[in-house]
Amino acid sequence: MASMLGLEVHEAASTGDYDSLEEFVSTAKYDLNLADEDWGNKTALHWACQRGYVECVRLLLENGAKPLRTVTGWTPAHFAAETGKLSALRALHNAGIRVDRKDIYGCTPRRLTEIYNHTECFKFLSQIEQEREEQRCRAGSAYTSDDEDEDDDVFSLPTSIAVEEKTEKTERIEKTEKTQSHSSPPASSRRRGQGSSRGQ
Repeated sequence: MASMLGLEVHEAASTGDYDSLEEFVSTAKYDLNLADEDWGNKTALHWACQRGYVECVRLLLENGAKPLRTVTGWTPAHFAAETGKLSALRALHNAGIRVDRKDIYGCTPRRLTEIYNHTECFKFLSQIEQEREEQRCRAGSAYTSDDEDEDDDVFSLPTSIAVEEKTEKTERIEKTEKTQSHSSPPASSRRRGQGSSRGQ
């Protein structure tokens, strides 16, 4: 059930179906950060960036989508860089998201733009990396290249693990509520849900 809901979001993001994606977001029933293990733990944000649907990218970011990593350490910026989607890279950067992370093999988005000859993306990412290097120089020893934004360095969980963790958390909460019910009224339960084309 949960995986199907998540995959509907993935499909909308990968096809640039902004209207459907907006509807999914508004219902708050969909986990925008759900990873698809059949695709190396890609999330909806990865798909939107890879295809260059910048309005979908912004919509996802504005509603809590995180720049998680795939099993190989790819961030949304890697996917945008691979396919030369400059607008997606700009949207990520403007949202305060790092676009110069290395994957598990040490490859950066900028390196991908060089490999695939995406000149404008290469120039943009080179400028970003230069600015960060200047920041490091100004900050001196107080700032290192290993400084990380917490959300940017989290690997996305596959659907099965996400569901399992949610189930375990629910079971712990239920046990706690049963214990407390003998001395106080039960707390009101809360449900927390997740969840025309526009191009770049």
